[in-house]
Amino acid sequence: MPETDAPTRKKIIDSLADNEQVSKSYEFVAHAAALAIQDAVDNLRNINSICTTALGAILAQAVENPATADQCHSIAKTIQDISAAANSNFVTTTDNISRVLASFPRIAEPLKFKTN
Repeated sequence: MPETDAPTRKKIIDSLADNEQVSKSYEFVAHAAALAIQDAVDNLRNINSICTTALGAILAQAVENPATADQCHSIAKTIQDISAAANSNFVTTTDNISRVLASFPRIAEPLKFKTN
């Protein structure tokens, strides 16, 4: 292997350090995006679970006491609106995350991550 002069060695070391910093930046952005998507999925699942349970309770109330059917229908409509809003929020959130990822600078070469 040929001997490398000191300035060239310093450039190589600096380049490797920069590559590691860039790699970490990309890793942090990817991790943050993954957590944000996971939170959005959890939120949607939780709201849909609550809405499904509430709808079941309202339907049981309407079956048990038909005189409250109009009131139960109004409550069921509100529950459906909450579920629809949660779905819309999920789409907005994931679209925003996609935009952030798409706007993150691209690099010319693929990064090589260290493996243990």
